[in-house]
Amino acid sequence: MARADGRDGGRGPDRLPGVHLGEGGRTASPWGRDRDGKPAVTSLRIAVVAPAAVPYTRGGYERLWTGVVNHLNERTDHRAELIKLPFPETTLHEVIDGYRRFSELDVGGFDLVLTGKYPGWMVRHPRHVIYLAHTLRGLYDTYPVEWVHCSDPRAEDARIRLGGIPESADIDTVLGIYSSLVTELGADHPDFAHPGPLGRALVHALDRIGMSPQRVVRHSAISHTVARREGYFPPGVGVEVMLPPTTLELTPKAGGEYFFTASRLDDPKRIEMIIAAMSAVEGDTPLLIAGTGPARERLESAAADDPRVRFLGFVPDDELTSLYAGALAVPFVPRDEDYGLITVEALGCGTPVVTTSDSGGPTEIVRDGANGFVCEPDGRSLGRVMNALANNPDLSTAMSAHCVDSVADINWPNLGRFLTRATPGPRHHPAPARAGGRPRLVLLSTYPIHDPRGGGQLRCFHLYRHLTESFDIDFVTLTDVDSPEWTASAEPGLTETAVPRSRAHHDAEVAASVHAGVPVSDLLGGSRIALTPRYLSVLHERLRGAAAVVLIQPYMLPALDIAGCELPVVLDNQNVEAVLKDQMYLSGPEADLVRAQVSRVEAAALSRARLSIACSQEDADLLQRLYPAAGAPSVVIPNGVDLDHLDFVDPRERVTRRLRWAEAYGDSGGELRLGLFIASWHSPNLRAAEWIHEMAPGMPEVRFLMAGSHTQAFDPATLPPNVIQLGVIGDATKHILLGTVDVALNPMLEGSGTNLKMVEYLAAGIPTVSTSFGGRGVAPADSGFYRVAGEDEFADLIADTVQREPTDPHLTRMVRRAQEHVRARFDWSVLAGRLTPHLEKLVRAD
Repeated sequence: MARADGRDGGRGPDRLPGVHLGEGGRTASPWGRDRDGKPAVTSLRIAVVAPAAVPYTRGGYERLWTGVVNHLNERTDHRAELIKLPFPETTLHEVIDGYRRFSELDVGGFDLVLTGKYPGWMVRHPRHVIYLAHTLRGLYDTYPVEWVHCSDPRAEDARIRLGGIPESADIDTVLGIYSSLVTELGADHPDFAHPGPLGRALVHALDRIGMSPQRVVRHSAISHTVARREGYFPPGVGVEVMLPPTTLELTPKAGGEYFFTASRLDDPKRIEMIIAAMSAVEGDTPLLIAGTGPARERLESAAADDPRVRFLGFVPDDELTSLYAGALAVPFVPRDEDYGLITVEALGCGTPVVTTSDSGGPTEIVRDGANGFVCEPDGRSLGRVMNALANNPDLSTAMSAHCVDSVADINWPNLGRFLTRATPGPRHHPAPARAGGRPRLVLLSTYPIHDPRGGGQLRCFHLYRHLTESFDIDFVTLTDVDSPEWTASAEPGLTETAVPRSRAHHDAEVAASVHAGVPVSDLLGGSRIALTPRYLSVLHERLRGAAAVVLIQPYMLPALDIAGCELPVVLDNQNVEAVLKDQMYLSGPEADLVRAQVSRVEAAALSRARLSIACSQEDADLLQRLYPAAGAPSVVIPNGVDLDHLDFVDPRERVTRRLRWAEAYGDSGGELRLGLFIASWHSPNLRAAEWIHEMAPGMPEVRFLMAGSHTQAFDPATLPPNVIQLGVIGDATKHILLGTVDVALNPMLEGSGTNLKMVEYLAAGIPTVSTSFGGRGVAPADSGFYRVAGEDEFADLIADTVQREPTDPHLTRMVRRAQEHVRARFDWSVLAGRLTPHLEKLVRAD
């Protein structure tokens, strides 16, 4: 077996930087834990395993792994080695031999193995991460569909058997079938033609084994185009996406006197289309074409009558960046490109890119009209765009800043962190076959919804995932500036693509918040969305073929305007934003300006909407009073609860759980009582929390457990000793608390929407003390489902509740009736069923 253990100078695994020997002489995992108990990566020895083309060529794939290895070695504490084996693939026999040799490669001396191309992923390692560029495309998505059957019955039988080999099989099973056929048929038999149906079955079986989740800890891809291709990944596996950067030192844009493109000169790059487009370009603007390849002679012949078209041949890297920077635009129009580093390189130099709607990878980055243009895949459409740029060179200059900003986050530090991360992040799940004719909704939000914690996230995640019986749901959301872009699917029918804010977008939000003296990230998230052109590019792609759009809050309305969206719009009003912001913001001219902007965008969104969703009837009435001209029909869909994952805990069991919890605090006598308040960081919640802080010293026997992001607004050192700040908590912790505490608190005096915490309290069977305002949209004050208190008696009612026996008939009857009320009216499946006919009517009407 070939060995590539990464050891040099006799240095054994006991001397690896950041790695120590555990008990029994085994190497301890370099993935430790940080102070918060989260996975933390120390220094790793990393093997990058890749095939070397024969004859050798240096394309985008080779440059990618060179860049990864150089970055990891020069800019991080990791040590990486690029391990390449020659891989000729002219014949099927060469291909199968390459798969065999990579499967025999021993990389046991490394902590992490990265692969990205066939047959490199046949290597075995307990921490194998695939960062896929492409499979052997000639046997996958570009394979001729008419080539189905083998000519010889023995080969046909083998082809059928290969299709049934499971991913758990050993590679020897496949190689055994292949070897037997070579013996029976002879190596020169026509069924061994490459490409061909037998070779396709062999390679698919080998890839199925090599890429199996049993052998790979993380599956990822260089683009969403690659991640979505049918058959590239094992069925149902999650695929993370990170766009790779370039190894070139990019040059800032200087002028714009010519069109420039750089590609391998072969059919898939469609250089002929660019040459044909030049016939529509007026004047003497030249087209410079860099690159070599088998189609050069034919392309030169096609351009023979146009002296403006010049072929430069091979261009070294330092000249390449200068050519990008000096170009008016870079037309790049391949057919279904995996990714296209040319796009990143041109945009990084500040030069817009012109691509086509079927070009694949480039369309993930190019946003039509912002950092380039996306046209139809024909010479006439491409020519119109190129002619417009030639006649208006200032347009290219105006786009330059957007171009650079759109790829600012595609860099080596982000990719390095992504590849060496210890645990998988949000993933792109290849979408299952869409139901024939099922309408698709595109939802826009200023925050991501997967791994939901806050009330808005929980509403988005659970309400819309329960709509997937009738609709396909595509979320397009904004996330933090330093996060990678990702696409995730929690279940069939619901996907989310989260796009990080650009640096310019983030800085604009921060500056506006400082100037106004209040946080305005939601407002600026939408009003300055043009600063994150990648979001608009993703949105433009998702809108194709959609039936309707749902705005989660009004703030992303400007994105629809920029995208030129004419689909029917639904507005999900999680709050009455004008009222909520008015309560949150202090007085002053800057804050007043923000208030006015919020009111304007809320009014505009309601006027645009064909359906308005409110969280309570009170909110629906208030929106009608504030914006009487809007006129959109409304439906009340309150916040709900996921009853499938939230248990009702009866009073006796609740006491048992609380006693176990109290023992951990040294209360063996059972005198300790637990109160719970869950809330996010909003001004009404902060005031409610302050009220609890004021009441706490008068009830020393109660531990007030404060959960959620609102806790970040308070210094624990200034709080009473019986107020315990838990911070942001996950679902598991929340469910434990909901099944343990003696009383739940909802001392709300202002705000908007429906209190999600109130619904969860009642569903879990917690005796709840609330103001009448806190019960809005859930149950009226006289319903008997919770205990109602005003400001003067709230503390007394808490004390009375925790002192009652668990068998108290009043409390027992109250919590059981409350739980029945919630189950009948607030289960997310019930609420989704209530919303579905309204959406179906909207879609049918359009």
